[in-house]
Amino acid sequence: MVGAGVDTGIILLAWGGLTVQLAKMAGHHLSEQTARKIVLTIASGAGMFLAGTKLAQTTLDGAAAIFTTGASLPVSGGINAGLNMVLTHAYGCSAARVFMQTTEISDVDVLVRSVMAIMAADFGLGDHTNNLIS
Repeated sequence: MVGAGVDTGIILLAWGGLTVQLAKMAGHHLSEQTARKIVLTIASGAGMFLAGTKLAQTTLDGAAAIFTTGASLPVSGGINAGLNMVLTHAYGCSAARVFMQTTEISDVDVLVRSVMAIMAADFGLGDHTNNLIS
């Protein structure tokens, strides 16, 4: 069994690349510095959410593996892949919605908080305006 969150760094890099590509598709030109800041802001904002999700999943997987003498490990790998797919799809859809409704990127922090707020609201984790006020 691999440790909790080993793939979190890879997911964050993928989300960073996805964000940059979605911005370009929506007609936004991103400087290298802005793209880097977006990736770092994603890492600090989404990283905690992803890490918590991965830690919870790994804990449950470990418990299941003990009781099934390891037979559950292939299933847990599939669950992990599915979770990564669902979260990445949700993030990409949220980012696309923000970029399509934004005429210019003036504040990366607000942009990423907007994406995360929409994503949270899509999962039923709160009103999409909650994270925009802080």
